[in-house]
Amino acid sequence: MENNNNIKNIYRTACQYLSEDIEIALVYGSTVYGMSDEYSDLDFAYIPASPHGKKLAETFLLNGIGYDIWEISWDTLDNIANLIDYRPSILLDNEVLFAQDHAKLRLENLKEKTKRNLSIEPNQTALKEKFNEASMYYGQFALSGYKDMFSAGKLIYALLECWNRLNRTYLKYGIRRLPDEFNKIFDGDFNVNVSIILKEIKSKIFLEEHEYGPGLYEEIASSWNKIRRFSREHDKTGALLAAASLQEDVGYKYDIFQGWDGSNLEDLVQQANKAETAFKNDAGKLLEYHSLTELKDAIFKRIEK
Repeated sequence: MENNNNIKNIYRTACQYLSEDIEIALVYGSTVYGMSDEYSDLDFAYIPASPHGKKLAETFLLNGIGYDIWEISWDTLDNIANLIDYRPSILLDNEVLFAQDHAKLRLENLKEKTKRNLSIEPNQTALKEKFNEASMYYGQFALSGYKDMFSAGKLIYALLECWNRLNRTYLKYGIRRLPDEFNKIFDGDFNVNVSIILKEIKSKIFLEEHEYGPGLYEEIASSWNKIRRFSREHDKTGALLAAASLQEDVGYKYDIFQGWDGSNLEDLVQQANKAETAFKNDAGKLLEYHSLTELKDAIFKRIEK
């Protein structure tokens, strides 16, 4: 927590130095909620105002934690506000580190637009597309004899988005705080519980349709750390979702799920550790800082005019 606050202050200072080259910079995620721990990264996004401002973007490691200084555009935030990109938390739950006056106003307008869109009827096209995606993953899971835990993880992600769209809400705290129905998914028969959620969502889609009418490694490092955290907390659902996200990032060359049957989380952690070692060996030299001072010096050397 303290480390992320220090990093946040470094980037706030950097943005002030680049005041003419940055439109807006914000942080979101666990640091804003006060829920960060030793495994947490800092979710940072900014919109450059000039080519020089693009120099702030970087993906790096600091003391084994991955960080992605994410350069975005107003189009990205527009898609979030319109719920095309279903990550409302980025707009609704953030801390602005720096903003030009016009950008601050534009962000507030997008925030209000997001709230309005969450309060109205969900987009049926987006809802059906996500439900079809969930059905596809369920089919893959079933065809594997209910052993393909990667497909199970992607299935739950798709069901979560359907659930949130239907209920006009979102995962404010990420996968660390899921709806009760999903927290209990490993209680008893996993397949039966997933089937119940799938059928319930399907029935609501058709019911409501009738009523309505016509930075790679940073993410990878973060997911590995999430697997370890959820294992420590004995949270199988969280570990499964983190592993599924990671598997999609790294591809099947690095099998995260090998030998894991959904029971012993330590088996998943051990396999994830093996895959991480193999990935890092293949990735070659990674940008990594070992102190806040080293990070700060590197930032200002890069953005110096």
